[in-house]
Amino acid sequence: MKDFEVEHKLYGKVSFPGTTDVRGLKVDDIVQIEARMFEIYPDGTDRPTKGTGLNKDAIITLYACWPSNKNRSHVQTRDQGRLKRYEKALRGALPEDSEFINYDYGNGNWSFRMTASDE
Repeated sequence: MKDFEVEHKLYGKVSFPGTTDVRGLKVDDIVQIEARMFEIYPDGTDRPTKGTGLNKDAIITLYACWPSNKNRSHVQTRDQGRLKRYEKALRGALPEDSEFINYDYGNGNWSFRMTASDE
């Protein structure tokens, strides 16, 4: 399948650029998308070799990622200073094998690219 994508309408999406063989995959078991987090091949799931199945480079977009307030609730804000600090924190939260793409101050969507796992 070309440019295969898995989306949770509220929380985000994972896109796999190029051709992906999804035959026989239980995608609902392999890809988990929740508020401000995602997981591909969670613990206990057999991960195929790098480049096969969904163990390949992916672009992740998490929806409505907002900075937390004093009560640790994540709330939408238009405060440019807070959003810039939050974007900096998001950039720093990424593992070394990933690349920041964008943080949209208008809708809170955070996009980044991750490379396939060797593990």
